[in-house]
Amino acid sequence: MSQVSRLHLTEHAIVGAVIAPGPGPDRATGRIACLAHHLRAPVEGTSADEIWHIVYRDRYVRAAQGWRIEHREMELRFRTTASALVADES
Repeated sequence: MSQVSRLHLTEHAIVGAVIAPGPGPDRATGRIACLAHHLRAPVEGTSADEIWHIVYRDRYVRAAQGWRIEHREMELRFRTTASALVADES
């Protein structure tokens, strides 16, 4: 988390999700695709945006409180970098 706290802004967007029944009624699996934007502090209104293209492979279990992630594997497929205009926060 210390690396993330040094960033100006982060935003994670789920761009696809496939959930399938597991081996029993209280289990399921999932494949979640995500774009994770990591913006550095802006210089003259422009920030470098490092975008991580991620796939999570999950196993879910139903608990008393509802469905929970039992196990998660993260695959960083690739990273891209773009310039981003940062909106005035005032």
